[in-house]
Amino acid sequence: MAQLTRRTLTAARAAGARLLLCPPTANALDRALKRTAARTVGTTLEQVATAVTPGTATYSRLTGGPGRPLVVLADLAEPKDGRDDRRQALGAFGQFTDLHLTDTESPARFEYPHRYVSSAHRPQEALDTVATSALVQWVNSIAKGPFTGRPFDFLVTTGDNTDNDELIELDWFLTSLNGGALTRRASRASRTGTSTSAR
Repeated sequence: MAQLTRRTLTAARAAGARLLLCPPTANALDRALKRTAARTVGTTLEQVATAVTPGTATYSRLTGGPGRPLVVLADLAEPKDGRDDRRQALGAFGQFTDLHLTDTESPARFEYPHRYVSSAHRPQEALDTVATSALVQWVNSIAKGPFTGRPFDFLVTTGDNTDNDELIELDWFLTSLNGGALTRRASRASRTGTSTSAR
């Protein structure tokens, strides 16, 4: 049996105090998640769009599915213990992609061959500016990184903001991001196309 010395007793006390004062990383992460639970509402940490009938190649009804979990990446560097209490946010940002603001009145749209190739009708086009405006308002209401609480520094857009590379679509996109009002119609003339509801 090992002897109980003053040195081993002091070491045992120090280890016990460390466990009480500095709980394991899992407990620290648990505390951090509880503190930030209110900030995850409306983000992909809370829920993501999930197909009701997954695996189909056609349009599918979407519903709110489980959120994406936080993942600690360890491929470039080994995570160190206690990092949750030392962590400082360097930046926070929002991200938009594939907004596809579409000028359905444009003569550049090749709708006439759609009966021979495939349908050119995309039902969401009529609401693209409304959906973009709602998205901008939602991100503005979140205003902070959901995990760190740091106010957003910037917004990243990762492509397909316009559909036909037209100036009017780019103008709609920039107006929407800046919170301005816009008119969806490019012209006052009556027209017929694949987006016309009278078909």
